[in-house]
Amino acid sequence: MSLESDVGRVTRDVMGAVSDSVCFNLTSVLKNEMKMSDDQIVRAIAIVRSTIESTGFNGVNQYVSLLKAVQKESDTPKKSKLFG
Repeated sequence: MSLESDVGRVTRDVMGAVSDSVCFNLTSVLKNEMKMSDDQIVRAIAIVRSTIESTGFNGVNQYVSLLKAVQKESDTPKKSKLFG
């Protein structure tokens, strides 16, 4: 498997767990303390879940891009100062 697919799978699992936890707690607060309707809660949770997951994927995509650039740089032969 490629680096992107491995990292994507792990990111999906981690961000899913984070978003599940946040949304579970947020649902309780919105329902019990703020007395929001079920429709309002569903909309709020969708926004929160989307934000968490997109932030996680954007961060990981930047990391993978940086890692690939570093790997590409280390794979190219370097001119030595002695012979360059």
